[in-house]
Amino acid sequence: MLDFPKLGFSEILGEARLLGEYLRFRGDTLRERASEISGDPRPVLLIPGFMAGDASLYPLGARLRSDGHQVFYAGIWMNADCPAKTLERLSKRIHEVSLQTELKVVIVGHSLGGLYARELARRETALVEQVFLLGSPIKRAAGNTTPFLRPLVAAMRAIHRDCIEDGNNSCRNCGLNLPAGAPSVPEICIYSKTDGIVEWHSCLDEGPLVECVEVDSSHCGIPLNLKTWDEIRTRLSRPAKPARPMQIAARTTRMRALPPRTPHRTRASHHRLTRRNGTAA
Repeated sequence: MLDFPKLGFSEILGEARLLGEYLRFRGDTLRERASEISGDPRPVLLIPGFMAGDASLYPLGARLRSDGHQVFYAGIWMNADCPAKTLERLSKRIHEVSLQTELKVVIVGHSLGGLYARELARRETALVEQVFLLGSPIKRAAGNTTPFLRPLVAAMRAIHRDCIEDGNNSCRNCGLNLPAGAPSVPEICIYSKTDGIVEWHSCLDEGPLVECVEVDSSHCGIPLNLKTWDEIRTRLSRPAKPARPMQIAARTTRMRALPPRTPHRTRASHHRLTRRNGTAA
């Protein structure tokens, strides 16, 4: 197992930048930046980080909507459930989004949500266009997260009966092991060397479709970072891709092949006509 530099108390103090990062992001949103980037509207699924919920990604979602994209949330109040159960629900969610929009889905995951986004891209390659991993500790390593998270992890283990071990190893109960090879869809890893929660080396992935982009941000503020937004926005300016065109065509053909439904009024009229002619109904 890899051994990364340990994060200490001074690094986690840097997370206090979050308020300033939020205010800058909101101010930039209200100012409506001059550089307009046109592109096809996309369905975008947002997955929050550990112990966070959908609300933590509302500012990013609002900005994506202002660019014309369809934003879908994971339906997570607090991301601390069993990884296997969470992935099962997210798989259903991405199928719903793809079926509704008939487009491949862009997934943006923050921290632990990025690990789920990456795994979804591996499992549901036909439904995923690209994934953005925001400060996600991809690599299994000693010290890839701050030790100050351990009490929270311990509390979650107690609630879920040891289901969450430490984020680096496979789940004790369900056997789920998230870290694996990069998916066969474009993967953009956005990381910060001043991250106070996740050791930045663990956020770097390797693969032919992997891009790693550095931003200057706290861990919690990566979804609110202006460079993060520029990277996401620029890549979403490219043409969208349809999802499962053959299956969509087959479903449409089956619907057209069904016999037309006879209206109730027509059946009643036919009944009266046969009685008038003296035949059995």
